[in-house]
Amino acid sequence: MSWIGAWIGLLCRSVESPKRRDDLAIPRILRGQRVRLSTKPTGPLRTFAEWNPISAVANTTRSLFGNPVQPPGIPPATNWPAQHAALYALLTALAIIAVFMPLALARYRRVASH
Repeated sequence: MSWIGAWIGLLCRSVESPKRRDDLAIPRILRGQRVRLSTKPTGPLRTFAEWNPISAVANTTRSLFGNPVQPPGIPPATNWPAQHAALYALLTALAIIAVFMPLALARYRRVASH
């Protein structure tokens, strides 16, 4: 996620730009944490929430520390990222690095050369 932040920061024209932009924040509904996915409407928003890498990292961390991933009274998620949270977290981390590290470095070289 740091590479995404570095790339976004390098796209901004001034230091104050990110402070004024509310659209850079991740809305709570897009994160799968503390919000029941079953209450979200079907469609692209629910699909994004189910495949969100932040949820996979949180679920993996919980399971590694011995905390229950699934709160009591809520049926377990049946989607692939929920069933294979550690693998999905690793794969998405590698994909984010593979995409955003070159973008951030290229943008840095462009900005630094001016």
